[in-house]
Amino acid sequence: MADAAHLNSPDVLLDIRRSLIAFHESSERVMLEAIADVDRTENWLRHERHPECKRRHLQCEQRYGEARIRYLAAKSRAPKMGRPMIEDEEKEFKRAKRMLEEAEHTLKMVEQALLELPRLVEQSANRVRMARRQMEDLVPVAVAQLDQMIEGVQNYLNQTGKSPGTSS
Repeated sequence: MADAAHLNSPDVLLDIRRSLIAFHESSERVMLEAIADVDRTENWLRHERHPECKRRHLQCEQRYGEARIRYLAAKSRAPKMGRPMIEDEEKEFKRAKRMLEEAEHTLKMVEQALLELPRLVEQSANRVRMARRQMEDLVPVAVAQLDQMIEGVQNYLNQTGKSPGTSS
């Protein structure tokens, strides 16, 4: 029998079956963790990062206003105070202005992310749900086909009088 199958054992198919089931369980866990990670990130952004950015922005606004008042006051008294005093106030004013601009930029980015995040989260969640459904549909079919193949190999080995694991 030149065309005969050289089957000694269904062990390879059993290994594939075990690996497929392990992969399915692992991927299910990863998909659920991905959804949870996205939820945690959104909660952190909304309930921790955004309030912190707002608080920092308000502090920078206050520092900027105070530095501006000091700088303008120093400018108006320039002849009496001398140039070094004005330069110090001007440096502080520019520093406060730069910090305010940075805080405004950060706050704007966080608020923009909060606006876009629900749409992005929904898109990602839909992809994960679709992948989970496909896995739930396809893995049992694949396992059933492997079970049929394993049974077929075992029947073949029984009919040919070979015991699993012996060579031909």
